[in-house]
Amino acid sequence: MGLNNIFFLLRHGECKSNVLNMISCFPETFHDPLTGKGIKQVKEITKEIENKNIDLVFASDILRTKQTAEIVTRKIGKEIKFDKRLREYNFGELNGTFFKEYCIVFPNTTSRFIKKPKGGENYKEITKRMWSFFAEINKKYSGKNILIISHQAPLTLLLGKIYNLSQDKIFKNYFGNVRIKNAQLIELK
Repeated sequence: MGLNNIFFLLRHGECKSNVLNMISCFPETFHDPLTGKGIKQVKEITKEIENKNIDLVFASDILRTKQTAEIVTRKIGKEIKFDKRLREYNFGELNGTFFKEYCIVFPNTTSRFIKKPKGGENYKEITKRMWSFFAEINKKYSGKNILIISHQAPLTLLLGKIYNLSQDKIFKNYFGNVRIKNAQLIELK
């Protein structure tokens, strides 16, 4: 698929669950706001975003992405359009637990693409919903600069789909040195 727009992908700033290494998805089971460091990260990256002539801003409706989007849009003067397809990985019954518990149950690439936590989703399902959003927006608009604010796993899986990466390559990137950091901006042309 060709890109009809220029897309900017932004991961939310550091939040409480990042510091605690906990899982926080929808529905949010504990208050998980941006930390002071996270707010600072977002304000810093917003300086770069200001020069991108953003036309549209789409974001996950989870607190940390809402806060990230609000900081950015206050500065660039755009409205936020929330979309639940941009939400964090649905960890189901593991929501609100420590990430190490998830890693015990889902230790490798194959398990994360095929299996899912009870009441949750797997990587294939995340990829499908992220791609659904991306393809729809790319088709609906043309010649726009579009900012998408979401979470690490969904953004990583979307990039994997866009670049047609294998499951192993996606997993290696997700946990390797190209991991999407808090408040990191990625441009797609």
